[in-house]
Amino acid sequence: MARLQSESTVELNDLSPDVRRTISQVEGTRDFEALPPADGGRRAWLVLAACFMVEALLWGFPYSFGLFEKYYTTHEPFSKDPSGIAAIGTTATGIMYFGSPVVSSILQKWPRLRRSFCVLGLSVVVLSLVAASFSQSIAHLILTQGVLYGIGGAILYFPAILFLDEWFVRRKGLAYGIMWGGTGASGVIIPFLLQWLLSDYGFRTALRIWAIIMFVLTSPALIWLKPRLPVPRDARPRPNDLTFLRTPAFWVLQTGNVILNLGFFIPSIYIPSYASTIHLSSITGTGAISAFNAATLCGAIGSGALIDYLHVTTVILISALGSGVAVLLFWGFATSSGMLYTFALLFGLFAGGFSATWSGCAEALRRKLNHGDRGVHGNAVSAADVVGVNVETGMVIAVLGAGKGIGAVVSGPLSEKLLRGAGAGGFAGARGAYGTRYGGLITFTGVTACLGGVSWLGRRIGLI
Repeated sequence: MARLQSESTVELNDLSPDVRRTISQVEGTRDFEALPPADGGRRAWLVLAACFMVEALLWGFPYSFGLFEKYYTTHEPFSKDPSGIAAIGTTATGIMYFGSPVVSSILQKWPRLRRSFCVLGLSVVVLSLVAASFSQSIAHLILTQGVLYGIGGAILYFPAILFLDEWFVRRKGLAYGIMWGGTGASGVIIPFLLQWLLSDYGFRTALRIWAIIMFVLTSPALIWLKPRLPVPRDARPRPNDLTFLRTPAFWVLQTGNVILNLGFFIPSIYIPSYASTIHLSSITGTGAISAFNAATLCGAIGSGALIDYLHVTTVILISALGSGVAVLLFWGFATSSGMLYTFALLFGLFAGGFSATWSGCAEALRRKLNHGDRGVHGNAVSAADVVGVNVETGMVIAVLGAGKGIGAVVSGPLSEKLLRGAGAGGFAGARGAYGTRYGGLITFTGVTACLGGVSWLGRRIGLI
């Protein structure tokens, strides 16, 4: 037992305060003696695979909403008055983003509800898809495919975030990177599947088949979504510590997060239409989107792995500057399919890894609040030094996710205004894409990408 306690103490230095508190409550019990290893082993990798599956299926569907938008605006009974169709997709993603702090707060306070929330969330998501398949109006689609899907998605998604935080400690960044890469992986396949279903069978059958796919593929994943640490039998509701929201460090990180995501969604929206503008085939535009999604998978895993070894602000700077260069140089001068594909791959590789830095942001805030910055892992500090302020990884990710939601909601109408303001042409006498009506849009996207690295400057002046 002494040897086990010694090994667990070494690991405690890398755990979040909430996890340390849970271990201290069960230490010396049979549950603690049987605690499975973190960062490896069959059970840890199965949990990660389950998280990857949930991420891919849950987020891949709303991220492919452009296909439904095109279908609804050209088919009865919705084409008579298509106003409001765009709100269906943004409502779903917006609720999942903005609802994340609420769900995370509930689950942090009552951790026993996490597995129940997984089942409840999947049930609501499947119900929303089936209900949407009976829609006769846009309002009903907004309520079902938008609101109900978003609520169910938020309830299903965030237990997975919290479980993963327990199963991976020293390799946490890599684990979250792999999980968030699920959206990129599904983005390569789901658009083609939905396009086929909508074209050959219509939206009602497409929604019902996707509901079956969600249930059949996600249900087995929920079996493996289990906590690593037992919840004490006499555990009382945990208070949510939001101290990190009052620190300059968090708001510097959140500012960069919001700024970058103001432009993050723009390429995936406008690459197909830009391809048509420069007289490329529709297949080229679809292929560029698939290339972007595939590169996002690599970017998320790469960034996640890097934050286990580098300070998170360094990884953020790499992501931000790489994204900005990809936009300003490669999209800005893309006049051929090869240049457009190069842009899509580079932007996916760099920008796609930005969200994978969020777990690293939680670790940076934890070190800043509790003992200052003493290296990447803070190994010089004992577990007793870091119990004061409880910085929950799940809550930090939830609030940063809400920041990304601001970008998702604002970028749509903002990009439309930029296009309308450009008229038929771009910058007078400019070459490449800058000479088209997309010139201002590209400039905006590139500049916001570069400014997303502001947290690196924040660390240089001691705010992070």
